[in-house]
Amino acid sequence: MIDQFKLEALINWLFAGAPPKALFTDTVGELARRMIGADLPVDTIEIYMKNINPAVLGSAVFWTKGGGAKVIKFSHAQMLTDEYVGSVQRNVTDTGRTVRVRTGTGSPFEAHPYIQSKLARGYTDYLMCPLFGKFIPNGAIAVGTKRAAGFTDEDIAAIRRLQAPLARVVEAEVLHENTVTLLSTYVGRNAGEKVMDGRILRGYSENITAVILFADLCNFTALSNALPPEATIATLNTYFEALDSAIRANGGETLKFIGDGLLAIFPTVDEITAQTAAAMGAISALDDARASLTISNATGPEITFRAALHLGDIHYGNIGSTTRLDFTAVGPAVNLTARLLLASAELGAKTVCSDAFAPLTQGRSTPARGFAFKGFSEEIMVHTIG
Repeated sequence: MIDQFKLEALINWLFAGAPPKALFTDTVGELARRMIGADLPVDTIEIYMKNINPAVLGSAVFWTKGGGAKVIKFSHAQMLTDEYVGSVQRNVTDTGRTVRVRTGTGSPFEAHPYIQSKLARGYTDYLMCPLFGKFIPNGAIAVGTKRAAGFTDEDIAAIRRLQAPLARVVEAEVLHENTVTLLSTYVGRNAGEKVMDGRILRGYSENITAVILFADLCNFTALSNALPPEATIATLNTYFEALDSAIRANGGETLKFIGDGLLAIFPTVDEITAQTAAAMGAISALDDARASLTISNATGPEITFRAALHLGDIHYGNIGSTTRLDFTAVGPAVNLTARLLLASAELGAKTVCSDAFAPLTQGRSTPARGFAFKGFSEEIMVHTIG
């Protein structure tokens, strides 16, 4: 017998946005606690969502009695497999219709591997309902029970009453996650966090100290002229993936891709130990990226790049028009690093650095020669890094 008071309390909690703010896994755990408190025979809850993410197309929160809640993410490739295409989840999200799979009732989904795994673990009844989004693709909630008699009509009616308010909570979660992902993807993790914090006024900037890294692909013009467009894009993606992954792993952030070039920073406080750590992180990122590309070069076109490193103060913030902003880094230190990259080609060096950066290289830098760079009144000493 459903406890109607607790059911109404649950519904109103969902309409209120499922407070307080918490990780979504905690919210699903609380949903389960309240459903059980209303005398619903719940042994598992699954919330399915579609995401806007270059690596993840779908995600789900799985809660089980005694096991808690965990997040599972599904790649674009996984959601094209026969196992997903023929699943209850795909059917419910595509058709917007509820599906119930009850033991021994001859459901066409009963033979599906996922449902078979549920039956093998003692589930007797499995109900999946669509969650209709206003601004996102439809999601779904699935509820399973191990009670021998399965769900009653009253149970199913109670679960169906949760669809609309739960859909609003799920939609808010997905929209937030998509926003964070898109900002991080297009402007970088730290810049994305600043934008999310409301720092979106044109002209907003802060002065920070950072190791600045510029890189560009060697012989890109010749390479792109020789390869078909698809192969050129694949080459660029391999190159950028190797660099960006290594930069993130070593404490930096890629700010932008410029043709075949890349600008990244390793923020640091004004303290020699921290600056040395940032410098070593940048050098390690370049070493790691080149090691990764060595493996790729064994099966594809040779990909090599030049890089330049400098330590200095930058202006980090919003630049652009009132309707189109770029969160980036500018200033003399950024300009100097770009000039250093030109010197690396002339010297035939893989990596070069400035006088300010050289003392932080732990003996890996060697003075090369001075260069007269456009826009700089004094000759700049350039060092190579081995």
